[in-house]
Amino acid sequence: MKDLKIEKIRGICIIAVILIYSMPYISIEGQFTESLLPFRQIINFPVAFFIFLSGYFVKYNEKDLGFSWIKKRSVRLLTPYLIWTTIYIVYNIVAQPIPTPPSAKQIIASFLLGRSAPQMYFLLILFQLILITPILRNSFTNPDKKIKRIFFLLLTPVYLILLYCYNYTVGKQLPLYSLWFPAWFGFYYLGGLIRSGSSGYVKLSRNLSNIFLFCIIGLVIAIFESTAIVNLTGMWSWASSQIKISSFIYTFFFIILMFNLKKYDKKPSENSLMVKIGNYSFGIYLCHMVFLPLIMTFLGIFSFLDSLLLVKMVLGAAITVFLSYVFAAGSSRILGNRMAVILGMK
Repeated sequence: MKDLKIEKIRGICIIAVILIYSMPYISIEGQFTESLLPFRQIINFPVAFFIFLSGYFVKYNEKDLGFSWIKKRSVRLLTPYLIWTTIYIVYNIVAQPIPTPPSAKQIIASFLLGRSAPQMYFLLILFQLILITPILRNSFTNPDKKIKRIFFLLLTPVYLILLYCYNYTVGKQLPLYSLWFPAWFGFYYLGGLIRSGSSGYVKLSRNLSNIFLFCIIGLVIAIFESTAIVNLTGMWSWASSQIKISSFIYTFFFIILMFNLKKYDKKPSENSLMVKIGNYSFGIYLCHMVFLPLIMTFLGIFSFLDSLLLVKMVLGAAITVFLSYVFAAGSSRILGNRMAVILGMK
């Protein structure tokens, strides 16, 4: 049975995802305005949060956490990935003023690197994490594996340090920096730690006001760092990225905060809006880039919105969430549960 409180959190995360992807459509010459950069830091949590939830729901005590588990999870993940990659390749051809078939290199990149649509890389990250999940088991179940646990906890911080060194030295973003699992692994592992009842988490979660304070401090640092990155390097893509030390600190405490607030939240209704959106968050994630470009192009007709960038972004995201939800929920009911799972709508 689904935890409706978790579905509510998923709903919040998918809305943040669509807000993030609506930003390039209101940028000026491909760059965010300084007024929107702080807002981007506020919503810079969803991918890490989704990955955290993926780690949280792995049952590390299961006996069958080997090849058959990997096969089952991989098939369920990669089937919709292949289907939607194909859909986006065709969509991108049709959307051009003069339809032009992609080159073989572009098609290969679409399938192997998640290049068919901006959000598709996420599924490849999950696939990598599925492959390494069995080797994580005894670091949770065996208290004597402290060195192994420390190694896993250091993996993402070390990756971030190397990423910063490259970006500052070379003066541009590391290619495919967000595609590789070490960038996000810390949140996947955090999910497992909390699920296994880590004593560190239990101590940290005792004081809700402190967690909220740390979350605000992390956000302020993220806003400061993003501004500093723009001023020092001119790299707006890095400044707005979710993969920054400050953004990860903010997201870490935001996750802890949301999981603690869950205790005080009355059981939500299955018919509540956020729960409904959360129930179809994966389907919405897959299909929303079909609707978002069309919606933002349509809103571009209304010139008065050019002076109301935040309003335009929120409005475009809201309409996209609605249409994506209708598509995911509607196709699930029409096609049935089995086909909905194959298409990734559920």
